[in-house]
Amino acid sequence: MSFGLMGYGMSASIISTTLGQPSFLNHMGLLTSSNAAGLEGAMNSLYYVGGIFGSFSSSWIANTYGRKWTIFCGCMLMVVGGALLAGSVNPAMFMVFRFVAGAGYVSLLLHRRYFRLTWPLQSLSSLVRYSALDLRNRPS
Repeated sequence: MSFGLMGYGMSASIISTTLGQPSFLNHMGLLTSSNAAGLEGAMNSLYYVGGIFGSFSSSWIANTYGRKWTIFCGCMLMVVGGALLAGSVNPAMFMVFRFVAGAGYVSLLLHRRYFRLTWPLQSLSSLVRYSALDLRNRPS
């Protein structure tokens, strides 16, 4: 989960330097395109639109299947989206997988907190419960 959160920060901020690289702009055909500004804006904003989709869908997945499956799905979307972002060959493919990566990263970002908070508390609660039972059952 730590790599996922580190990846979220990198993925959210790397787009500014990526869109400034002449080699990326040339590869995607944005240097000669008439709607280059619109495509660059869509490349930037679809990550956050995917994040909105990921936040709503991950709450349904968490209620239906549990937090572990939500984190797993977020990790899988993150890995698939990141890998296919790196291999994008045109702006449409880049934008689609930017959306997928945004959904995965935000899903992981949201549910990591709940998992981290409840996982130690479950083991601590069992420790407190058993120690309380032990104190009650001692002879006086």
